[in-house]
Amino acid sequence: MRILSFSHPEPEKKNKTIVPFFIPFLGCPGKCVYCAQNIQTGTKIKTIEKTFEDLKKLLKTLKNRTNPVELAFYGGTFTGLSKKWIERFLNLTLPLKKQGILSRIRCSTRPDYIDHEILITIKKLGIDLVELGIQSFDDSILMLSGRGYNQETALKACYLIKETGLDLGIQLLPGLPGFTSQIWMNDIKQTIKLKPAMVRIYPCIVLKGTVLEKKFLKKDYEPLDLHRSIKLIARGVVRLWRNNIPVIRIGLHNEFSLEKNVVAGPWSPAYGSMVRSFILYKIIFTYFILTNRSIKKLYIPKKYQGELFGYKKMYKDKYKKMGLNPENIILQDTTSFKIEY
Repeated sequence: MRILSFSHPEPEKKNKTIVPFFIPFLGCPGKCVYCAQNIQTGTKIKTIEKTFEDLKKLLKTLKNRTNPVELAFYGGTFTGLSKKWIERFLNLTLPLKKQGILSRIRCSTRPDYIDHEILITIKKLGIDLVELGIQSFDDSILMLSGRGYNQETALKACYLIKETGLDLGIQLLPGLPGFTSQIWMNDIKQTIKLKPAMVRIYPCIVLKGTVLEKKFLKKDYEPLDLHRSIKLIARGVVRLWRNNIPVIRIGLHNEFSLEKNVVAGPWSPAYGSMVRSFILYKIIFTYFILTNRSIKKLYIPKKYQGELFGYKKMYKDKYKKMGLNPENIILQDTTSFKIEY
């Protein structure tokens, strides 16, 4: 009997609680072809004054917490707000950060709404991490999606954030008009070069009321197939992991308002789980081949139990063909996998 040990490629996760605060469309210069932030976030479009009052209410609920949390301004374009409103929002949150109630504060924004002055301002007022909705570094995709900037602008914004001493987050949106698998892998390569603190990946789906829906109905746009997208996104995720870059989100959060408004595209309420399960299957299958197809027992860390057989047990038969079933798969309190063969 021989033993083969291996580890999962995903960087170790840091346990932290992120409290999102959504500002749909606020600060945005226009509406991109795929965008429906109110549907994506499950948050109604509000005036900035009402949003400010809602932030006050949220912060009151956090004041009695014993464990610190991270606050995130999502949706909209945070740095696209007027300086007055940026300062008003952050002057509310900064005292809680000084008290230790908020461990960190982050915001999401666009690459073309970043400059040295605004970064210095938000850093002084408590922002630690800026997530950029890059979507893609490819000029043709950016043009077809109506983003209003090019690769040069995106890269400049990324470097400026890092030079200012803030952490950089990158959001990618594979499957936009003009998408190819080669462009996707180029986006991954560029992301790795930038060494962001984290990445989010949101495969493009067609939502009601968007320009993309009109293009889809006219047959001017073909979204990614669910299963093809899983394989493509998995390739990118593994490369990011192997370069020690955390991928903290794969797929949109399953809001009720989202699910009922999906027209087409690679949508599943368990999309992220499906990608992770596919990656785990491919890893184990690779070692199955290396063992000359003679696995006797598989020992796996308990934290991967939910990913092993996949969404609705979709990989159960594949593992069965490898001779693996619940009887010879052993869960353990360990960080590594082990194969007996």
